[in-house]
Amino acid sequence: MNSIFSAITWDLDPIIFELGKLQIRYYGLLWGIGIYAGYQLTRKLFIHEKEDNKLLDPLLFACMLGGILGARLGHVIFYQSELFSQDFLSVFLPFSFFDAEGNSHFEFTGFAGLASHGGALGVILALIWYKVKKSTHSFLWILDKVAYPIAITAFFIRIANFMNSEIIGNPTGNNFGVIFLQEDNLPRHPSQLYEAIAYLAIYFFLRKMYWKNKAYLQEGKLIGTFFVTVFSARFIIEFTKNSQGGIQEDLGNILSTGQLLSLPFIIIGAYLLLKTRKQVN
Repeated sequence: MNSIFSAITWDLDPIIFELGKLQIRYYGLLWGIGIYAGYQLTRKLFIHEKEDNKLLDPLLFACMLGGILGARLGHVIFYQSELFSQDFLSVFLPFSFFDAEGNSHFEFTGFAGLASHGGALGVILALIWYKVKKSTHSFLWILDKVAYPIAITAFFIRIANFMNSEIIGNPTGNNFGVIFLQEDNLPRHPSQLYEAIAYLAIYFFLRKMYWKNKAYLQEGKLIGTFFVTVFSARFIIEFTKNSQGGIQEDLGNILSTGQLLSLPFIIIGAYLLLKTRKQVN
């Protein structure tokens, strides 16, 4: 008889259905739902603060372009830098042009490698463009507007990772966990779900800060809280993850690449929160 602590076997086909050569995948669908949810939440904030709705679409464009390009470049720079020399065009296009042995081989891959830290940096850089070209508000005001909408987007992206059986955790060493059959037969930590639950909780926390505690009146408070909570959760959950390699190998494997990249965001977030606290006092 299976107990509640027995391992769950996971072997979902990531393809929902196919239309000829076009594949509809859970991964892309959940990314789309996450972006749409973030857009609608930001729209609600714009209406609440009586902002010009014409400035909303450029904000979405900046976040999407900066997030996707940043996530892709972040993955290659931090985890797979050899791709620049082995298959340069695949860094920027959803295709591979060479196989692992360096032989010519064309294949549609999608953007399979995306790093959340790179995505965060990409969004920040894109919002600098938005600030200069589109908005008269301060940069912190803009960052505050995307803080908790991005938290719900991050939730859907981690669910997408689970559906794809990627970013898996370490073996649990007992019967508890998820067996990702596309990897092996070992019960493992479902690290994607740990992160998804954390981001969903952070989303509700930030929403309460905005609507009930009126945190939007203190510029930097929402994005500061976002940085501290999201990247602290990421830092802790990294202990359960299977190593993805990357720059950690050049730094003695003291911390994982994800943990190393989380630290600057935690520090920046703590600084912003300290700054808003001093303003109140």
